[in-house]
Amino acid sequence: MEIRFIECGYSTSSINGSSEELQKQYEEEIFKSWAKHESVIRHIDFTWLHDLSTEEVDELKQIYGISTETFGEYLRTPGFKTFNGQDKPGYTQLKEEALKRG
Repeated sequence: MEIRFIECGYSTSSINGSSEELQKQYEEEIFKSWAKHESVIRHIDFTWLHDLSTEEVDELKQIYGISTETFGEYLRTPGFKTFNGQDKPGYTQLKEEALKRG
């Protein structure tokens, strides 16, 4: 059996009850799980590096046919960097965890 995570990510929007710190903790847990189950977890593909713009989210909401604010924030904020390019704590965590794994 093989497990592949596609579009693995964690929204940082407070509208969804989340935060940048919770994203960082999520990254820690993802890598712990990967280490624990490395014989079956073959691949983890993280959602995207940067958060999306409001315009990009509006287009995606139309494609998905879901127009709620919470869904929009879920799509907009799983990046490891803000839309303006600032690192979030989860990005630092991602780099640290990746270095540990080689």
